[in-house]
Amino acid sequence: MENCLIMPWGLFHFNVMHYGFVNAPACLQRYMDHILAPLIYQQPPQVTVYMDDIGSFARDKDDAVGLNRQILKTLGGVGLYCKASKCDFHKEEIELLGVTVNGKGFGLEDKKVMDIQNWPVPTNLKEMKGFIGFCNFYQRFLKNFSLVARPLHKLDRKNTAWEWKQPQQEAFDKLKDLILSEPCLAHTIMEKPFRMETDASNYAYGAMLSQKQEDGIYHPVGFMSKSMVAAKRNYNAYDKEALGIVKALLHWRYWLEGTKKPIEIITDHKNLLSGFNDKPTPSKRHLRWLEILKHYNYIVGYRPGNKNTAADILSRRHDHYPTQEEPQEFNPFPETKMRPIEELELAGLEMELGDDGAEALEWAYLVAITTDATIMEDIRAVTNSEDPKDENGRTWVPDRGELRRRLLELYHDTPLTGHLGIGGTYELVSQGYWWEGLHDYVKKYILNCPTCIRAKKRNYKLHGVL
Repeated sequence: MENCLIMPWGLFHFNVMHYGFVNAPACLQRYMDHILAPLIYQQPPQVTVYMDDIGSFARDKDDAVGLNRQILKTLGGVGLYCKASKCDFHKEEIELLGVTVNGKGFGLEDKKVMDIQNWPVPTNLKEMKGFIGFCNFYQRFLKNFSLVARPLHKLDRKNTAWEWKQPQQEAFDKLKDLILSEPCLAHTIMEKPFRMETDASNYAYGAMLSQKQEDGIYHPVGFMSKSMVAAKRNYNAYDKEALGIVKALLHWRYWLEGTKKPIEIITDHKNLLSGFNDKPTPSKRHLRWLEILKHYNYIVGYRPGNKNTAADILSRRHDHYPTQEEPQEFNPFPETKMRPIEELELAGLEMELGDDGAEALEWAYLVAITTDATIMEDIRAVTNSEDPKDENGRTWVPDRGELRRRLLELYHDTPLTGHLGIGGTYELVSQGYWWEGLHDYVKKYILNCPTCIRAKKRNYKLHGVL
């Protein structure tokens, strides 16, 4: 990489990399990879390079001496040298990139553990963010990290006042205990099969990835956990468990994608054994997940929840539950007979329907069923048919009177649907009805809906006054 300066006396360029260039780290990494490529990409790999940190691994001292001489000779051939005071040779355990590496696996640096042990209780949001950021670096070592840290993350929400109470103190102490327990992750061996144990609660999902080591016991090679956003907390139990599997596979994609031996996925949800393929009409969400899962070689196994302790411990504490201001699951009609509305997510309707949310929702539901039945009677009368449904179970709606407009009022304007957008409304209507130009009709109706026009947020600045 050449960086030149135009001066009155001519054109000058730097002999070394100058500070401040945004692409300097990438250039250095590419340069180091190019120099040490014969050692990095040999099988089995014995050298790893990150920027100016070089780690070499050998089975005995003789191999280590020969490998280190080869590295130093390669660096000296291009004019690079290592400072002796910053080098460690022939160590059984080294500190590399913030972690301790030895023959058994990875652990935490002693200095970092002591820093956590002496960390004072945060007194403001900035100090709390500093603690969480420090812990985030070691998240893969900590089981159920996002669940334990959930009370702390709540303080970082918009328009939330700083209040350090008992849940926050318990989460703070629990995180310190997790790090002070000095967890250790085993080395990953790509030739061996992986086992992935997953689980999901109502508010989070998590997984543990492990491999069978020389002692015949499965040792963890990584943990992951994540709290669900409000929308995902409205998923049913089947989708929550499936979401945990998909997210875990994506999290460890660099290890799990394209493995020759199948990945053993352990879940405590027995319905996942059949996957999505047994569903006659999989939802769009399932189709997206199937598109991801096809890149992995896996088998799904079942283990009861009381035995799936490695992953099932997720989010079972009371302080992980949503607070009153957070949207909670609300579905007083688990078995909906009205087919186009059976998959509606009903969370948050209490706010729209007032204090008597359940009674108001029940009344709205009964009104919707009655209206739908009335429209069907009118369609039968117009078409002179007792069963106007086609082979797909959908009813053709003729352009007579106000049948089509009444349908749009039912599937767009009622509290059960909550003024969905064009795609959502079209999907609901098309599940039970159809006519030529349905999508254009839905689009025209929504674009002229007074409520939607008033509530739609502008993504542009207001025009200036003439």
